[in-house]
Amino acid sequence: MNTPTDRVAIILAAGLGSRLAAVQADKPKGFVEIAGEAIIARSVAALRRAGIRRFVFVVGWRKEFYLGWCARFCPEAVCVENADYASTGSLRSLLLGAESASGCEALAVESDLLYEQRAPELLLAAESADTVLMSDFTASRDEVWVHAATAEAGRLGHLSKTREVAPGPVGELVGLTRMSAALLAKLRAAAAGLPAGAHYEDGLNAVAAAHPVALLRAPGLVWCEIDDRAHLERARREIWPRIAAAEAEHGRGAMPERKILLNPGPGTTSDAVKRALVVADICPREAEFARVVARVRRDLLAVAEAEENADTAVLLAGPGTAAMEAAIGSLVPPGGRLLVVDNGAYGERAGQIAVALGVPVEVWRLPWTERPSEAEFAARLDGPAGGFSHAFWVHHETTTGMLNPLEGWARECRARGVVSVVDMMSSFAGVPWRKRDGAVDFVIGSANKCLQGMAGVGFVIGPKALIEASAPTGRGYALNLARHERSLASGQFPFTPPVQVVYALARALDETRAETVAGRAARYRACHEVMLAGMEALGFEALLPAERHSGLLTAFYTPGWEGFTFERLHDHLYARGYTLYPGKLPGTDTFRVANIGALTPADLAGFVAETRAFLHAG
Repeated sequence: MNTPTDRVAIILAAGLGSRLAAVQADKPKGFVEIAGEAIIARSVAALRRAGIRRFVFVVGWRKEFYLGWCARFCPEAVCVENADYASTGSLRSLLLGAESASGCEALAVESDLLYEQRAPELLLAAESADTVLMSDFTASRDEVWVHAATAEAGRLGHLSKTREVAPGPVGELVGLTRMSAALLAKLRAAAAGLPAGAHYEDGLNAVAAAHPVALLRAPGLVWCEIDDRAHLERARREIWPRIAAAEAEHGRGAMPERKILLNPGPGTTSDAVKRALVVADICPREAEFARVVARVRRDLLAVAEAEENADTAVLLAGPGTAAMEAAIGSLVPPGGRLLVVDNGAYGERAGQIAVALGVPVEVWRLPWTERPSEAEFAARLDGPAGGFSHAFWVHHETTTGMLNPLEGWARECRARGVVSVVDMMSSFAGVPWRKRDGAVDFVIGSANKCLQGMAGVGFVIGPKALIEASAPTGRGYALNLARHERSLASGQFPFTPPVQVVYALARALDETRAETVAGRAARYRACHEVMLAGMEALGFEALLPAERHSGLLTAFYTPGWEGFTFERLHDHLYARGYTLYPGKLPGTDTFRVANIGALTPADLAGFVAETRAFLHAG
């Protein structure tokens, strides 16, 4: 699957919509309502569910409708004005939007479309970054016909409003088109030789001979464009009921109420990840499921930016703690010795696991709000008790929201021949990092944290050779890494896997790679900044100094204000769709706010607003 660095939806919404004037003279076409909801709202929701996180609206006539709607419902969007909307066509709007796309791949979306959810999903899953989506013939009037190149039925020849006799159209343009930065650049060059009123279809015609554009047919796709009263009546009478029925049949109907989970995992998931759970029953020994497992393992290595030939991703059924136990019990041989850094609840848990398994271990207990420097860590490795073969620490301690060093400590380990094992449970895919460039040997993670999948699958990523070498001495049976690696090599879990959760993880990885780790980290940082500023303005005090904040979770002191309790705040928020998490720091009364998961800054602003309402209500 093509996985671009980033994707942006360019919503073409500048037109006059004159043919709809008799229906709604004062609003742009995107604000036509179907079943009580504006079609632009339906379109943006579908694009989000398909994995799109960036939006550029190109506006013109009655731009204030889009500016107001975006401010309220799509705050991540950038609005760009086509001041010449009355005299220019959609090509001009597309190129204006592309200027804000920063060289990224774009999905051009006409604002007057009503379509099934699978339309953008199919387009984004296509092999080519330059793809025109086409449907069967709809007999809807005002069609744009798709003609294939003479020699290649799968390649665009030209688009036309007339249905030429020879060779005849092969489909109908839907109005969602995927374009690479290279194609957008060629459209910009071609625009100089086209009339001001040219549409983006004209631009595609001008470049199709020199720049291959793929054709993707969506058989049976239900969709329509709404340009006039007849289109609108047909949409309400015929198209919308068919879309609703089709999406219900394919598990894309009404979704459960969205909850804002501010606990450190499981987090809020996208609708697309939820829908991925609904798959046909399948035996996990089938080749079809084996292909999904192989894809998940490959994508985990890609997200980690690991060495695909040297590293492997071992999947384990169970919580993240199962992956911790598998790593500690399998990797440290009987003659080895493990150093565990305990400066939080999960470092403490690792020490307890080692003791339970009989692993020779030294637990370095520290205050849970402190982190050692690289020099202190190195000194501990070299100390009189020394002789460590392995070292374990937690990168992001969600007890407090503190990041421990990653590569610095790993370099100290590697310099001494010590194997590093790092719990990245709640930082993997949320903090930019390249395994192939660093010294970390093994990382442990879980599907339900920054990967934004469902709970039930943990994983260990690290050198395949070291995992295979652990086979003779690894402790445990069900949580033995070498046993899992041998089985997974053929696409099979050694024991019954959580099949649906693996499908959801595959979808979550698609979304992660589309957003990129850097993009996701930036979104998390923006969420953190909105939340922290809002909470501090309300008088809440963070547990850690700012320089130790991970940007993924923040612990706050529970205030001693009269009548305030965490339980009352929790219950107020829970009734309004927000889940807050209690603290875990012994002897200190705290609560925690995580901002990982499929959240936006608007979600965190809503949390702050509800907290403010609770305080004002007394």
